[in-house]
Amino acid sequence: MQHFVIRAGSRLRRRLGLILAVAVLLVAVFLLLQPRRWFGRPDLQLVALDANGFFQDSISLPREWADTVYRGAYGARARVPLLLAVRNIGTAEGRARALHLSLPARYRLELGDGRELPYQLEPGNPLIRYTINGPFPPVQPGRLPTVLPSMDTLWLEPVVPQLYCISVGDSIPEFVPAATPDPRLLSHVNIFYSFDANTPGRQAGLLEVRLDPSLVERPPATPPPSFPTLLKEPAWPLPAVGPLRRIGFARARCGPPESPMEVQSTIWQTEDGGRLIVLAYGGKPRKYLFDLNRDSLVDLEMWDASGKGRFDAEREARYPIPSFLLPPPGPPPFNPAVFADLTPDSLSRLFAFRGAGTYRPQSSPDQHSPSGPFAEAGSYSPRGPQPAARTGGSVFGATATATSGAAGEPGAARPAGGAGLAAPAPPARRPHLLGRPVQLPRPDTGR
Repeated sequence: MQHFVIRAGSRLRRRLGLILAVAVLLVAVFLLLQPRRWFGRPDLQLVALDANGFFQDSISLPREWADTVYRGAYGARARVPLLLAVRNIGTAEGRARALHLSLPARYRLELGDGRELPYQLEPGNPLIRYTINGPFPPVQPGRLPTVLPSMDTLWLEPVVPQLYCISVGDSIPEFVPAATPDPRLLSHVNIFYSFDANTPGRQAGLLEVRLDPSLVERPPATPPPSFPTLLKEPAWPLPAVGPLRRIGFARARCGPPESPMEVQSTIWQTEDGGRLIVLAYGGKPRKYLFDLNRDSLVDLEMWDASGKGRFDAEREARYPIPSFLLPPPGPPPFNPAVFADLTPDSLSRLFAFRGAGTYRPQSSPDQHSPSGPFAEAGSYSPRGPQPAARTGGSVFGATATATSGAAGEPGAARPAGGAGLAAPAPPARRPHLLGRPVQLPRPDTGR
């Protein structure tokens, strides 16, 4: 009996071992035959195009790529392009819903027309955060990087202003000369990125961009002249500038890099071309800047020194209006000289539009324009000979009625009221027949 139990247990162990080996083999085959996306994990990286034509996470951009004609509102004399793409070094397909970019506030990310991307800036935070919303196309692992399709090439603009604005007193913006930046430090940019994706874990990393130091050099700033401050109770009267017309609004980041400060400026213009700039900080107007003689220089400053809500302090000034306080100038006007370098076959494709005419936008709301949904659009003047104005049957001329004329002249038209000579009517148009035209018999002339 004891030997029987020993033999039965040995056979049972062998069978259990065989069953376990078969189960392990089946699981291995199952895992090998299933799609990789069931068990893999994507790993998205942000890369940029370098001078050698490769997408890397650390790039050096040559000076030849820079747009040196560009003049930024923050003192930049050049900007560099960034062609971004997404690379997947994981084991499964990945897709991002949005891309967040955080970089020092000494730089701006903008589109080709100079418009800055939507951003978030918190007081005391030296980083500014940009968001690029997708959705982006799926990125396969081990494939070439996928260029972001939701935008054109991004441009990186350094912020090198001549003036900083700091907060003094009761949040009063004050302009001081900006420190001269170190080109070697400013030419090295670290961009922290993160993807919003439906994957476990955080898809984030660092993109390193190196610029030519000569692109970020700036001469030392000249301090503006200092004038005494005058106080008056209860408040200073505004200068007699006459009627004002609002011409724009701007948001400016004008603080030092370690403590960025954002102010809002509203620009008003007088009938003579002078300007009043209202600076707001924290949602309240804090300071007035006056350009009284239209020379683009601030002539007078007024602010609330006592914190009572009345502008009881003023000071004479003499410094250029900071360009970052003015509205964006918009895209440059079209330069027809671009057609000089085109080949003749390219010009031939534009031939159909060369005689189209000119469009004149409406210059003022009081300008006469037709009614309707496009009443304020302007007017279009086609080029070339114009058709003669019709004097009959039109709302722009005398109304004519068709009657039976004398001496067998059918269709003779006469002005309303029967006065004046009868104008010959246009020849009657024959009906347009479909198919093969029919030969009509000629009338008998009696010959």
